[in-house]
Amino acid sequence: MFSSYLPYQIEYTEWKVSSDVVQNWNAIDFDDSAWRTTKASEIGTNEKVTLYIRKEVNIPDIETYHALNVRMKYAGGVAAYFNGRLVARFNLEEYFDENSLSLTLHDANTFSRFHVLMSVVQAVTGKNIMAFEVHQPVGQSSSNPVVFDATGVFGVNECSVLVDSVVETSTSGVNGAVELAMIALDPSNSGYLDNVVGSFYTWTVENLEGSRFNSFAMQIPYGRTGLGFSLYVRNDNTEDYTSSLEQLDQSLAEKSRNRWAVPVGVAGFRELRYMVDAAASGTVYISSFVLEYCKPSGSGICPGIDEYPAVGEGEISPAGCEMYYSGYSYRVCTNGQLGEIQMDKCKQKLPKNLAYSYYMFTFVVGTNVKTEPPTYDNIIERFYLGEGQELPVGLTLDEKTGVISGIPTEAKIMLGYTIYGENQSGVTSITINIGVNIGKCPPVDKFPETIVGETAVYECSNDGSYIGSLKKTCMLGEKDGEWAATKGFCMKTYVLYIIIGVVVVIFVIVIIIVVTKKKSNATPPMKSTGSVKPTTSKKSLSKKSSAKTTAVKV
Repeated sequence: MFSSYLPYQIEYTEWKVSSDVVQNWNAIDFDDSAWRTTKASEIGTNEKVTLYIRKEVNIPDIETYHALNVRMKYAGGVAAYFNGRLVARFNLEEYFDENSLSLTLHDANTFSRFHVLMSVVQAVTGKNIMAFEVHQPVGQSSSNPVVFDATGVFGVNECSVLVDSVVETSTSGVNGAVELAMIALDPSNSGYLDNVVGSFYTWTVENLEGSRFNSFAMQIPYGRTGLGFSLYVRNDNTEDYTSSLEQLDQSLAEKSRNRWAVPVGVAGFRELRYMVDAAASGTVYISSFVLEYCKPSGSGICPGIDEYPAVGEGEISPAGCEMYYSGYSYRVCTNGQLGEIQMDKCKQKLPKNLAYSYYMFTFVVGTNVKTEPPTYDNIIERFYLGEGQELPVGLTLDEKTGVISGIPTEAKIMLGYTIYGENQSGVTSITINIGVNIGKCPPVDKFPETIVGETAVYECSNDGSYIGSLKKTCMLGEKDGEWAATKGFCMKTYVLYIIIGVVVVIFVIVIIIVVTKKKSNATPPMKSTGSVKPTTSKKSLSKKSSAKTTAVKV
């Protein structure tokens, strides 16, 4: 039974909308008074990739309202939140942001369905918030109107039926009904699997966050006994199945919904498989497989903590694992209280989408090189090269970060190298190409491409009546060859002749000036007069006079 109270309804409800994302935009206490209020059909276009939408949901009594089933239309990708917790994701990559486009183009006339368990989103009596972020369809522009609308209806039974849209089914063979009828919640139809061990029916829900439930039921038109079956769950086909339910020697009541508790289902799983483990007393006709949420009852109930719901004494209260892990975590209800979180059922998700910034790297001998760390989804604990491969001499692969770095010392032709990234669950890989070249300087002006360490010479005579030469040396730079400054010059031949002429003229002028100056500074010759006696004669006479004087006696 569903409640007649619809917290929001297609074509009637007014939503709060905004193009700008801010922190905690999907929380209960966020102030959206500045956001635009409009019906979904009147939203119009959105200039940005993502539109943010909020709606207040008032719950009259949280003890009565257990699950919210949602029916929604859209054309791009959608993420849905209740009280700030992600509860659904459609047509949108796992690690999305405000710039993420949808994975594909979704049919706007096809409705998707999902549900929210009130016990795992901290729903309260009174004000709660349902929020959506609607992402632009891939291949479309922002000029197209935003497609979105939704209806919500509460389940109020002790065991409330949960709805999910299904995108894929597989089976060992369904008889008497099409495959989807097995999960269509239509009691007027029925089909059956072969009553043999190993017969199975598998379905995958559209909600990429999975379906949360704590009860599995089968609507049966005819009673049977002795049935043995299991219900297996997982999130995608890269994981092993987890057995969430194993039952033997079961009696099925006719025209009834026969149900079994599946506590681990609250953790949320995308793919479910029903498998026959023991043949029943006769063919088991099934009108529908049903997922439910049953409110805990009886004495010894442990109150829920955060996303871990209330459960009965001795039961486990499951929830999802940390980011990058699949499986489920859980607390055990003991003496009226939930115990510590147990993580032994969590395992690392497979690494995937390993990528470097480029698929081809060309390095230069003698330069210090370093790639950006590769990007990837989930966890990678170790990087390594393919068997028998070695990077060019001088380069190394950091096994923790995946960064390739070093100083290559030898030239090497471009080759492919496979790099693996592994964690505890598996491995992913990517092939990139790496080559090492001798450094070169690119052609510039009159100089051709030149290898590092060499000097390019340009003869000026190549330009006609010129003399001289220009020289430019290619030096090793930070990433490749870099040109040094140009040396030398080119000169027109007639200019040289003029210069030579000028030099000759200047030289002649200088010679003339020097000669003239020497002539002007020379002493004129002396003429003889007869009255002047040579100095030498005078000295001679003085000596004679002196001698004569010393001969006189007194």
